[in-house]
Amino acid sequence: MILNLPRGPRWTKMGYRMLVLLLLSYTELLSATSILEVSFSELCRDSQVIVEGRVSRVTTKRDENSGLIWTVVTIDTSDLISGNLSKPVLQLEFLGGTHNGVTLNVGEMQVPEAGETGIYFINKPGAKQVHPLTGWGQGHFILQTDAKGIQRIATARKRPVAQVEPSDASEHSVLSKGTAKGVKVVAGAKPPLSQAMNADDFKALIRTTSSEFR
Repeated sequence: MILNLPRGPRWTKMGYRMLVLLLLSYTELLSATSILEVSFSELCRDSQVIVEGRVSRVTTKRDENSGLIWTVVTIDTSDLISGNLSKPVLQLEFLGGTHNGVTLNVGEMQVPEAGETGIYFINKPGAKQVHPLTGWGQGHFILQTDAKGIQRIATARKRPVAQVEPSDASEHSVLSKGTAKGVKVVAGAKPPLSQAMNADDFKALIRTTSSEFR
């Protein structure tokens, strides 16, 4: 975790000391930057809600009680793939971001970008978590349209997903490399999007897998 603070009269020595004490009180939250690998089945099992949607807005705020900075991602959902939602607009909060000149960076944090359309595996909607998606980046997929107008699936790091192979629960001593166990990406330095999995097939697989745990 990296904290970049502005310098100037607003930040006295006492202010810095208070902020350090504040962050130390959140040690449990800020230590969760080594992410364990999960399987695709675990993504489906451990996500209360899985949606397709478009990120319409990304903002930041500073919590009045804790003083910590959060990035708020607003998602306009277009397809409820699994679980239940009371309204079509979701707001997800990710620890970190820049607000009024103060930056709080959390390692391995990758926040959905404004304008992107994706599929989001949400662990517990409404719960205060460092990262609201199951498996952090492992539960974040982006929809991209190929030259023929077909929607394809890519990882959060924009690597086209070739296929998803059935897999048992991951060995929880293995650190994540960004993709869930069983999610295979297209090989190559610049893999063609046309070889990526069709979005409809991907969603059908999610529904089938999720139904086993509902």
